[in-house]
Amino acid sequence: MIPLWRFLILGPMSSKDFNFSKTISLLLLIFTLTACSCTAKTSHKEQPAAIGELNEVNPLTTTSIGEYMVYAVPLPEVVASPSMEFSGLAWHDGDLVLLPQYPHGIMGNRDGVIYAIPAGEVENIIADPEAEAVVYAIEFDDDGLRKTLAGFEGFESLVFFGDTVFLTIETHGGSPMKAFLVKGGVETKDGKIESITLFSNQIVELSVQNSNRNASYEAITTDGEYLYAFYEQYGYEQNPNPYVVKLDQDLNVIAEIPFDPVNYRLTDAGQIDRDGYFGMINYFFPGDEHLQVSSDPISVRYGLPESHLQSDIVERLLRFKVEPDHITLVDEAPVYLRLPDDGEARNWEGFAEIPGLGFFVVTDSFPNTMLGLIKIR
Repeated sequence: MIPLWRFLILGPMSSKDFNFSKTISLLLLIFTLTACSCTAKTSHKEQPAAIGELNEVNPLTTTSIGEYMVYAVPLPEVVASPSMEFSGLAWHDGDLVLLPQYPHGIMGNRDGVIYAIPAGEVENIIADPEAEAVVYAIEFDDDGLRKTLAGFEGFESLVFFGDTVFLTIETHGGSPMKAFLVKGGVETKDGKIESITLFSNQIVELSVQNSNRNASYEAITTDGEYLYAFYEQYGYEQNPNPYVVKLDQDLNVIAEIPFDPVNYRLTDAGQIDRDGYFGMINYFFPGDEHLQVSSDPISVRYGLPESHLQSDIVERLLRFKVEPDHITLVDEAPVYLRLPDDGEARNWEGFAEIPGLGFFVVTDSFPNTMLGLIKIR
């Protein structure tokens, strides 16, 4: 069995696209990373027989699985506005870039802008999550795509290759949905991103994988050479033939790689490390009745932590590995996020690893705009 979250020690692939300053290493001497490792109850919700690969594993009747606190990072008012509807996180030379679903506003009638937290400020947040984050604005030009793509519903994820960026787009211009991947250019000045310009003539349609409304490609990542685009719904009951689209940097589709079934929604992915491992957010809002399932193999296999035993909400981070002809779910316990006492579900739409430390996550507007920091021991 692979050690839990081994990539946090190794970090992602070495590239100029992910370059933390040396002070991150010093922070490792400052912190003893804390986790709210709660004592779980002696039994969990009764589960029907599991489906898929894990159905040969006997369901657990007890669980000692832990869960981790989410530190809410204060954001300046302009960024904390619910109108941001953040949909993705990505690193660019150590700066943490926050992608709004509608950079030009939901009506598409204002100047395009997205935001980033500079690398030095990222270090300050890790040292003191209660201090308000400092952000800077990035000019964003979608080259008219918000107007020319029928049924445009915004941008869902992004990833950088140096001074090139790739974003996924969701639309209801199909039957009912269509999805796209677009390429763009990045201009930098004084070590910060000054502007992002998309190229409307460098775009490819991604085939949707079921007929559900409001389902699209919510995540994109890279191994330093290729792009991997992930559909939102990979549960066996919603998507009997799940796959990941592998593309080169010229947007040529290389393969549709089979993907292990996972219930609920997968909403963002971290960068693939040198050994092919990466993490993803796995989220379930009980109001999404079309995503309810008779059994969840991961819960059966590993049990549930304290706050999840008392709720139907699912907020967890899963690990996967890129194999030559398959992307597999790693056989290790998920990282569960401790649910809030008020019972509110948090729609985590963005995810980014901090090598050796933990993760950043971000919600859209539900229940509010929240940048979260999770520290993993």
